[in-house]
Amino acid sequence: MKKNLNILSYVLIASVLVFSACKKTTISAEQEQINALTATWNLTEATPQGFDAVALTGVSITFTGEKTYSITGLAAIDENNLNNDDSFAASGSFTLSGDNFDLLSLSPGGSFTIGSLNKETGAISVTFTAKYPKSTSSDVSITVNGTLAN
Repeated sequence: MKKNLNILSYVLIASVLVFSACKKTTISAEQEQINALTATWNLTEATPQGFDAVALTGVSITFTGEKTYSITGLAAIDENNLNNDDSFAASGSFTLSGDNFDLLSLSPGGSFTIGSLNKETGAISVTFTAKYPKSTSSDVSITVNGTLAN
């Protein structure tokens, strides 16, 4: 009986040691947002406040987990007068800030507020302020919508 009790004690101690050594990996709120953002997004439409929506074709932005970005189709953004303040650049790095890490800053580039970001539904919406429709115009809020690329 004493031998069984010793074995049981060893098993109990071993169990405690094994389970106490297992640490749950926690991901910061910022890293969760970076993970959600990391993908290629097709930018499909821009809506300057007070103006009609502008369809975007062939424009995508890719965000990486290393906090870099690249844009293809930048000419379409320029041609539609959506880059009068150089909010977009061909590539660079990004940072996230704000209480919910919903403030996206591109460098080079501008600052954007993430309105929605959902890989499950494949939708992204960001808003920024720039001069529109001309570089001499007043600043307006512009919302850009996109979908997750395949």
